[in-house]
Amino acid sequence: MVSLNIRRFVAADIPMIVPVFMRGFHYKMNHERLLHWLLKLQPDGFWNATMNGDVAGMVGAVRYGPAAYVSMMVVDPALQRRGIGHALMKALLADLDRHDCTTVMLESTEEGMPLYRSFGFEVQGTTHDVRRKCERDLVPAAAEPLPPRFDEIVALDAEAFGAPRRQMLQQLLALPNSRARHMDGGCIVANEYVVGPWVARSPEIAETLLDQALQLTSTKAGRLMVPSENESALDMLEQRGYEIVHTSPHMSRGPELPNRNRSLTYGQASFALG
Repeated sequence: MVSLNIRRFVAADIPMIVPVFMRGFHYKMNHERLLHWLLKLQPDGFWNATMNGDVAGMVGAVRYGPAAYVSMMVVDPALQRRGIGHALMKALLADLDRHDCTTVMLESTEEGMPLYRSFGFEVQGTTHDVRRKCERDLVPAAAEPLPPRFDEIVALDAEAFGAPRRQMLQQLLALPNSRARHMDGGCIVANEYVVGPWVARSPEIAETLLDQALQLTSTKAGRLMVPSENESALDMLEQRGYEIVHTSPHMSRGPELPNRNRSLTYGQASFALG
């Protein structure tokens, strides 16, 4: 008899889910550090599936007031098409409803779209995964104090995303090698590998911020996630040795955030955070 159990995902589950990610997405590196970081940011936001006692999959979301961003959806390839993904999403969305998260967003794979559509998600554009052709060396650095104009960075990010993300930005900037640069009308964050969020009110401001981020030696600056609404970002990145390696459908469920403006986002924080 098949027994499927859905429960909260906790740190003790991480060693068991990492091999599932590696099998499901053919990762060469595990996501253990990312999962610990996400659980610190949203301890009650992730769900674990077991089938007959074996870890079968997971999913989660980070909540930003009325909005949430879904990520880390995986089902073991050997156990797919048995309703595990559906059960995980059902549990997650019920929990988001309890937290009054009326707008839920995610980046999908083509294979995952039918599942998300069955829960009312609709395609709202695409997001490009952009990588640097030649990875550069990194100089390890300790975390810096929060920038003196951190409140302005939070406000600029909210202007683009549609909801404030203070806790996420604060935790992102607490990482070693993470740096923020800010000027009137724009801000950019670069961590060890990823550049983003990168928000600007004009292409000129965006380009200045990008060059500031690329001058940082504390980041490899190897990857950005660029909304399709911002083609000018792609032009800047291609000129600096980046190329699109993958494009994902951007999907949303529920009312559009009234203050959201993806055209101001030149680079997302990540596929897990929006």
